[in-house]
Amino acid sequence: MAHFNVEGVHFQPCMDSFLGAAKGVLGALGEELSYEDLWGLSGMAFRTQVHRALAPAGLFPRQWDETYGRVMQRLGYACIAGLRDFFYTRDDINYLRTGWMGNLERHLDLGLPAIAYGLHGPAFGIINGF
Repeated sequence: MAHFNVEGVHFQPCMDSFLGAAKGVLGALGEELSYEDLWGLSGMAFRTQVHRALAPAGLFPRQWDETYGRVMQRLGYACIAGLRDFFYTRDDINYLRTGWMGNLERHLDLGLPAIAYGLHGPAFGIINGF
């Protein structure tokens, strides 16, 4: 497999890890938005957060594949979003290879980084190469 790398992609610290990842991805694409603009234009500033004792799902919205896809559309960028309803099983490697690795390879080759959830830890991060 060839090595792909998108230059200039850096995760930005933020109270919301998705917006930190989005800021890092958009910065690499030449879109420098302030956090105030990101919070407002994305609609994330208007999201109600409920403590996990009241909502077992925690701080993340339901159907995050649709929600965060719309966030990127509001910021002016199309994206492909996919949801996994399982993590860290013995089938994970094959699932990633057959499905999303093809998409990632194609987009990284075009210079487009990806935002991922749960691959490196419990929250959002950036895939900028492999």
